[in-house]
Amino acid sequence: EVVAPPPITSLKGALVPRVFVSRRRRKVSIEVHRIASAGHQGGSYEECIVRVLNPNQKVREEQNKKRRNKKDEELLDQDIADDESTVAHPEMMDANTRNFAAPDGLDGWEEKYRFPIRYITVKGTNRTGIFVQITLGRMKQTRQLIFDSMAEAEEFRNVLEKEIRNEKDRNDAKLNVVFHGKSPPEADDITFLVEIVSGWDLPVGDLSTSDPYVIASFDGNDVHKTQVIEKTLDPIWTVKTGSLFLFRSKAEALYLSEGLLFTVKDYDALGRDEKLGMFYVAPKVVYEAKGERLEFKLIPTPGSKKKEVPGYVAIRIRRATGHDIVFMNEHVHKKKKTSLAESATQQLATAQLGGGGALRSYFRRQTRHIKDGDRDIKQYKVRPGPDPKREEETTWLSKEQIEAECQRESDHWLDVGNGRLGRLHVEILGCDELPNLDSGGRNKTDTFVALVYEDCVVKTDVVDDCLNPRWLPWSKRAAIFHIHHSSSQLFLGVFDFDQSVAPGDDHDLIGRVAVDLTNLRKDTMYVMVYDLYTTARISDRKKLGSITIRLRLEVEDDRAVLLSNLEPPPSFYVNVKTRKDHRVVQFTCSGKYDTSKYDIKFINSYIEEILSVQHASFYLSDAFMRLMLWRGTMPVRMLGTTYHFPIHSLAAFVSLTVVVERPELFPAWSFALFGWTMVATMDYRLHLPTPWLHCKHFLEHAFTLFYGSTPIAPYSIESHENAKEAIAFEEGWRKRITESEEAAAKEYEENLKAQEEYQREMDEIGDVSDISALNKNDGGISVDPFKSVLYPVQQNLQMVCKYLRRIRYVLIWEESYISFWVTAGCFLVSIIFLFVPWFFLIQWTARILVWALFGPWMKLVDIFYVSKLDDYTEEELMQQRLESRKKRRLATATALAEARIKREDAMKLKAMKAYYFGKYITRVPVLKEDRYVDTPCLESHALPFKPDPLPLSELAMQEAGYHRTRIPGQHLVGSMIPQIETVSFTEAPVGQALRRPNLVDKDIAGPESTTAAYAKIGSLVVC
Repeated sequence: EVVAPPPITSLKGALVPRVFVSRRRRKVSIEVHRIASAGHQGGSYEECIVRVLNPNQKVREEQNKKRRNKKDEELLDQDIADDESTVAHPEMMDANTRNFAAPDGLDGWEEKYRFPIRYITVKGTNRTGIFVQITLGRMKQTRQLIFDSMAEAEEFRNVLEKEIRNEKDRNDAKLNVVFHGKSPPEADDITFLVEIVSGWDLPVGDLSTSDPYVIASFDGNDVHKTQVIEKTLDPIWTVKTGSLFLFRSKAEALYLSEGLLFTVKDYDALGRDEKLGMFYVAPKVVYEAKGERLEFKLIPTPGSKKKEVPGYVAIRIRRATGHDIVFMNEHVHKKKKTSLAESATQQLATAQLGGGGALRSYFRRQTRHIKDGDRDIKQYKVRPGPDPKREEETTWLSKEQIEAECQRESDHWLDVGNGRLGRLHVEILGCDELPNLDSGGRNKTDTFVALVYEDCVVKTDVVDDCLNPRWLPWSKRAAIFHIHHSSSQLFLGVFDFDQSVAPGDDHDLIGRVAVDLTNLRKDTMYVMVYDLYTTARISDRKKLGSITIRLRLEVEDDRAVLLSNLEPPPSFYVNVKTRKDHRVVQFTCSGKYDTSKYDIKFINSYIEEILSVQHASFYLSDAFMRLMLWRGTMPVRMLGTTYHFPIHSLAAFVSLTVVVERPELFPAWSFALFGWTMVATMDYRLHLPTPWLHCKHFLEHAFTLFYGSTPIAPYSIESHENAKEAIAFEEGWRKRITESEEAAAKEYEENLKAQEEYQREMDEIGDVSDISALNKNDGGISVDPFKSVLYPVQQNLQMVCKYLRRIRYVLIWEESYISFWVTAGCFLVSIIFLFVPWFFLIQWTARILVWALFGPWMKLVDIFYVSKLDDYTEEELMQQRLESRKKRRLATATALAEARIKREDAMKLKAMKAYYFGKYITRVPVLKEDRYVDTPCLESHALPFKPDPLPLSELAMQEAGYHRTRIPGQHLVGSMIPQIETVSFTEAPVGQALRRPNLVDKDIAGPESTTAAYAKIGSLVVC
């Protein structure tokens, strides 16, 4: 019998005086087992286990019945729950009895729990009783074991103490087998990083679902507990819900333990949480894990009447790195994020220069007049502030001085992002003719610009109270973006700064621009002017000023840029901390209107866009007329005169005459025709009057692919180049579209009138006795009640328009790199199909099918197979269906597992980015998704970029990143605890003084000369 004296402090932590608690006693069988266990790589060792067995329910009821007859209530065997009556942790519960033999000569006993003998200590004896203390983790309890005689008590005590003394030898033997006779590799504590990834198909804890959470335990101690995921059988734990924890242990202690125990429970607000299942992770698995995904099947918890439970749980384990430990310490103690994460989000800090408010605008002097001889010069106060190096000179400047200063190169740059294909240098120079979004008078628009590129976002300083703001070289206006994908767009959003901190107040959008970079050339300085619109996705838009930017592309490997488009474009997301910044990023990328929400004008715009596909017929009609009438398109210069050779007409004539004579060439001709159509479209664009609509040539891309660099040198584009021709072309194009739309509308009205007239005639002929059709009201009906019907229509139309836009942009070479690969692929397939004997394949395929399926031997198929299908019993047919279903499930199991893992990774990455950068997330498009493409205005211009020679010291400082602030992007790498990917922003190569020694100004003399610089370096080395 076991007597449990009431402890001073109960298991639940409440103080319970002994006088108020009765003694509890139970009949148990306590066994001490020595078990021979095999090592995982040969060898064997012994373990000693104390195992406790209880009488089963039937025996316990019979014993209590006898005791009640004797009126001995104190000796009644009380059926108390395990966690109330014993300190046994769930991992000690005896759920697996395969290593133990049944008790000899004892019937009616059932296994209860077990624990290693090292957890028990003999505290003393009292006649037939032995006092033992059981220590499991932080819990200690004392039990009195009462035997039938003093001899039995003494014998059990001797066995227990003997095995306790031998425990050290057993442990040494076990470690000797585990580590092959050597000392453990790590003598100190090993820190493991453990991630509870997800569970699926978990048991139902409530009516139809569960609220699961997981408790991780080691050596009797709970080491971690996740948060509850409500109402799901397929939970995914993230950093927000406690998926990660650190676990420390020595190698010896780990291998001497049972390993890690994970218990899955269902949270219940009322009553005790239900145990859904558990699983062990063996010490060897924990010790050798390297972060791979481990999946475990749940087993029933001790005391459960179920032999099996459904459900799986996935975890990851690896040795913790220094970054992991720092992260977890900060995460657990809710400290600030790492400095790297803080720097990654500092570009969106709201504390920008400028934006003083309405009251300050009224009392601040913004202009002044000075005399320069007889001239009266009007000067403006420089905003957001003067040059710190020339404060007196640059506090007040005239309009001409501001324009001259604005054209200088920026003093400081933000080095942003993690791409490796190249660099994009962007400077915001100014805006013109912006609307006033403030109260008026002296209080005018406080302008700033947000720049979004891939997973990076930066903002300029605020130029307050100005409708034609200019950002000067010393202000925050310049950024260097590292290119990750060559098709990425640069998004610019112009906003009116709102200083309010109210939750609903946003920075007002003035306009936005999507800058296409695919057709820009490297080593060219572009100064481009764009018109500003609030949206580019629906037709309801108007011009709201313009923005001027200066940008330049740096590309080291042209072939790598081209090859990057062979892979699907990555998905980029930007996380920010505040709702205000989230709206800035959202407006910059997508415009003013959120087309994911329901609005009838979005439906009308999508329908209008789909109907506008007829505009493509204008391209086709032009191309067809050029093709049929042999109009020249390719310029050829002969004898000092330029002729336009009809290359497309000649190619069409030759190819069609060959296909007519040899029809087997039709498949190859079809692909060649599509490729040639793409080339013709490219040629059409290259002959447009405005150079800003030109695209890169197919042959240029092909040369880059084979030789590694582009053959086209940077060239100039003059301001207003071919302006008259471009304006005339644009007006002619709009006129053509207008005339086409008017003709279509007129035809629609005539058809409608004819239909109404026909309907009237049918009404006169038909039955007019139906009074339900009389007095019909054709008045307007509110659209809102039909939202449930129209919103799915809007979503489908949005998807159709999205795909139509992507196809259109590829066909008209707006996506230059993708268009090249589509064209090249068509030509390659066409060449391959030239060598395929189509007639031979078709003829022999038909012969095989006819001879195999229509011959007289099909009668044998009927006799030996088809006729026997009817002889199957219902059970056999059901068995075949079950086997077929089983095969289908096995075939889809891999796909389901892959989809589940992708969903887990996406949720965990989203949660980690929210932890690092902020909870507000915005998707940044890579490929073009807008209905309207932003094209530079005619006043834009471009010049080949030639960097000025610099002294060695200044060039070395420039390549080392001087005057730059490094801000990493939001791209995370690694698993479990991903890190922010970092790219060195220094251009200086390892082992060399400079990356571009050809830019050193060797003619300069004095202390800045190259010789003087080398002398200084040499003196430092000698010292």
